[in-house]
Amino acid sequence: GREVAVKVQRPDILPEICLDLHLLRQVAPAIKERNNLNSDVVGLVDEWGRGFVSELDYRREAQNALDFLEAMERRGVESVTTARPLMELTSGRVLVTEWVDGERLEGSSQEDVSKLCGVALTSFLIMLLDTGTLHSDPHPGNLMRSSDGRLVILDWGLTTTVTEEQQYAIIDYIAHLVAEDFDQVPRDLVALGFIPESKLAAVEDTGVATALSYIFRQLAGGGGVKKVASRVNVADIGVEVQDIQARYGNILQIPAYFAYILRAFSVLEGIGLQNDPDYKIVQACYPYIARRLFNDNSERAKNALRAMLYSGPDRRRLNARRLVKLARAFRTYTNQKVQKVGASSSLAESEVLREAIDILFSRDGNHLQDVILREMARTADTVARRAVAQAGELAFSLAPPGLAPPTALLSLQQALNSSPALQEPMGMLSALTADAEDDEDVMDAFNVLSELLQEEVAAAAAAPRGAQGLQEAASSQLLPLLQAKAPEIGQGFLAASFRFNEYLVARVSQRVLQRTDEPAAEP
Repeated sequence: GREVAVKVQRPDILPEICLDLHLLRQVAPAIKERNNLNSDVVGLVDEWGRGFVSELDYRREAQNALDFLEAMERRGVESVTTARPLMELTSGRVLVTEWVDGERLEGSSQEDVSKLCGVALTSFLIMLLDTGTLHSDPHPGNLMRSSDGRLVILDWGLTTTVTEEQQYAIIDYIAHLVAEDFDQVPRDLVALGFIPESKLAAVEDTGVATALSYIFRQLAGGGGVKKVASRVNVADIGVEVQDIQARYGNILQIPAYFAYILRAFSVLEGIGLQNDPDYKIVQACYPYIARRLFNDNSERAKNALRAMLYSGPDRRRLNARRLVKLARAFRTYTNQKVQKVGASSSLAESEVLREAIDILFSRDGNHLQDVILREMARTADTVARRAVAQAGELAFSLAPPGLAPPTALLSLQQALNSSPALQEPMGMLSALTADAEDDEDVMDAFNVLSELLQEEVAAAAAAPRGAQGLQEAASSQLLPLLQAKAPEIGQGFLAASFRFNEYLVARVSQRVLQRTDEPAAEP
């Protein structure tokens, strides 16, 4: 016969839960007043109550599990699953699912836990920021490693819904944390509802911004509550916190919708800390954030991507190391999505190549392609001008003595300058070869990318089988993929070439116009 798991509801449980919630609701206002809290404590009790009562409907739980399976299948996520419910055998108080062979995640080997913790976090980020239905009870008993190396998430009775606006607010917040742009965090907290409208004036206070930035910088360092507390220097922040408390009172609150989100990710962080005492959940978010920002063409995602990649007062300085880190995280996400623990990496690598080609050679363009093409245009312009300048210097240094004396050159320059017919062309030539304000930033990014690329090549060559392995991967994965996608690549390359030329012309034109509009220097 067929092996199944059967879950039967305890009799008369609903009246007991309702009584408990009623009592909590009665004391909630007193708790808020006594502790001077901004949070809507009654709203939090109601949110918890909604989840508890919904959890008793086993038909709804079964449908949540089916929705999760379908959502993961549509997104090509093969490394995570759940016990498939048998709807024909399920009722409001009896849930029947397929039996899953496996072991609790916390009881698995250390290597498995490390890999599957990443899969778990990525899966929950997909639910939180993509599907909009988040499993809110990921305790260790609900997370398993299946016998075929997949993560199994059980018990879909307790879920919470996240709106699109809330999703993008969370993406902004995570992007600023990952980019260590802590000055933006206070405004993110307002958007998320952690700072009430009555306290908005506090956000403009530099002391508040400094204190929050300090706290979140320590939180991003990972290691859990104990290690964060050990890093916090009370002398650095104590006076500011006391001053903020005196002027504004408590400025933070927990929005009701976020209660289950905090619970879910706190549990995931705890599981990660069991395996690694220095676990950094913010850094572990990198793979999903990279994939989301590389594929999402919304304006909000574009702004979040720029916040991560560019620094400086005008957001024009490319952080090349972070771009490479995002690219590596994107590869990690794809590995987590398709690769079961212990399986061959060839499928994952092939999927990485496929997704990278789709993004880089998209005919319609995307935010990442736009960043790359603009940076290529900046780099081509800067490198070309510097090459011309270096060639000129080399030519003069190699010229035989007396062939092109400085006096002759000066006479030629004076003759050109005195000719009205040649002044405008010479001015244009001077503007074309003049330095740009961001040349140093462009060359720094170019040099960093070159160094990192050399490191990647050297690491690949030093890996087992080295160059031979690279050749085999190219022949078995890259070449067949390029052949299969040749028409798409050709169209995308042509479209990208047009955009590159557009960006290059725009950059040169802007620099020339700025140069020619400058007042002439006095002799």
